Amino acid sequence: MKRIKTFTLVLLGLQLLNTKAFAESCSTINLNDSRFNVGRCSDGTISFHQPSTYKGSERKGSYEGLCGAVASANVFHAYCDETFLIPAEIGPKYFYDITPGIRPDTLVSGLNELFDKHRSKCVSGNWNHYYATNRWDFINRLDRAIGQGRSNWMRRPYPNRRPYKVSPVIVLISKNNADTLHYVTVTDVRYDKNYDFNESEHQNKCKVYYNDYKKSRSTTCKNFASWARQVDNTTFTSWMKEYNYFKYVQ
Repeated sequence: MKRIKTFTLVLLGLQLLNTKAFAESCSTINLNDSRFNVGRCSDGTISFHQPSTYKGSERKGSYEGLCGAVASANVFHAYCDETFLIPAEIGPKYFYDITPGIRPDTLVSGLNELFDKHRSKCVSGNWNHYYATNRWDFINRLDRAIGQGRSNWMRRPYPNRRPYKVSPVIVLISKNNADTLHYVTVTDVRYDKNYDFNESEHQNKCKVYYNDYKKSRSTTCKNFASWARQVDNTTFTSWMKEYNYFKYVQ
């Protein structure tokens, strides 16, 4: 096993659907402020819970696209001196647009504004939006981005193993054929050099690790690449490209 160094009303990140993926709850970090709801995961990374902005009689499960703000708070902690932010506060300040969720261009401009406002805390760089051409290209691009190891996050994939630095990236996925889109924080990719997407699925030969909803999750590269490919599968999202990811670069 080898580690890869490692305008439309689109409802971005409205809900998390049941999928074939492993999920582990992250232990609550006590910051003496009830507005924070964030956990430390067993691999050493952190994961914020995604809050709802809907109150009272409005239907359960409705979200104002705060998955982008949650992913942004995750990566801010990684690249900006392990500083905690409140997603529900940075959402309207840095990531507001007229859609129910956060458009990719809004996410990039908001991240860069947020990091610029706290430049003394943050590793030097800028956020950019990229696309991949196919699933292997996508996995390999995540490989190279995460393997830069420029953040403050030290990830320990297994107990009693030496941790290593990672550079988390943000990826836009859909698990229901683009009915809803969702931003997640990808923390690692691990793969066997002989892995082949065209073979029958092997759960341990290629896996993607990502954080959302105060959980650390993993799924096969085949599943994750499929989710990243689905984002343009509806009339409302057909203007988008597939395999969207967001990387912090110097």
